[in-house]
Amino acid sequence: MSRDQLAGLLRSRGADPAAAAVAYRLPVPVQTAGQAMALAVILEERVCAGYLSLVAISDRALRTLGAQQIRQSALRAAAWRGATVAFPGLPASALERRPAAVTRGPRARG
Repeated sequence: MSRDQLAGLLRSRGADPAAAAVAYRLPVPVQTAGQAMALAVILEERVCAGYLSLVAISDRALRTLGAQQIRQSALRAAAWRGATVAFPGLPASALERRPAAVTRGPRARG
């Protein structure tokens, strides 16, 4: 449903969204219930990341759809994972603390 809604919004704005693939290669092997749950989390996190780019667009309808779908995917991932994350869709590396840039004032001449 949401994929079709997004495709419709994009087409109405002159874009030609790519068709869904016929088959997908799974990112992890699935042979146990635990592996299936881990896969569900990975897929929902990837959906969050995909929709995250929409929230930066100026088009209100696309931005709203992106935010709604991030929320839904994050809730599903949390249910599978058993916990939430601070910023769904962002890679962990984006949340790592980086050293502050050193800024210097003008050099004294003398």
